[in-house]
Amino acid sequence: MLHALPFGETTLNYSLNQTRRSRRMRISIDADASITVSAPPRMSQRYIEGVLVARQGWILKTIEIIRRRGVVIRIAHDPAAYKKYKKTALEFVCKKIEEFNRAGEFSFSTISIRNQRKRWGSCSKNGNIIFNYKLLFLPDELSAYVVVHELCHLKQHNHSRAFWQEVGRKIPDYRERIAALRKFII
Repeated sequence: MLHALPFGETTLNYSLNQTRRSRRMRISIDADASITVSAPPRMSQRYIEGVLVARQGWILKTIEIIRRRGVVIRIAHDPAAYKKYKKTALEFVCKKIEEFNRAGEFSFSTISIRNQRKRWGSCSKNGNIIFNYKLLFLPDELSAYVVVHELCHLKQHNHSRAFWQEVGRKIPDYRERIAALRKFII
């Protein structure tokens, strides 16, 4: 449900999702600057708006940063496309993994393709790597970065300096690729 909250000289529009699965209030701002609030059903509208007002500085700053990035490309969530491209995406990712793992330095258990709404990829401590089928629709250098990012998590299960050094050994311009990847939302 869409709501409007006066924010000084402007109005903040946000969608509110109150579900039993929510244990606490969460504010998220997507790459297109849309705001979503998730909260438990017992939380009052007055309380939610009070939190939004209290977080006003952070919200406006984040929206300004997003708008400075420029054009955003949205890749739609489409279950039919997922079924159509899942096998192709797996073949695509496996070729990328072969390309960046020629020396066999990365050891993994399984590779799978999913239709995720918020992530390009993820890696478990057990060595299971999941990639979003939408990698197929990214420019090649960006999908390569996502694959390398997840492979490097096999060695470093965090985003420490050692992790980023590992990524930098494979993709020296990873910072530029991260900035470019932020223009795509899923």
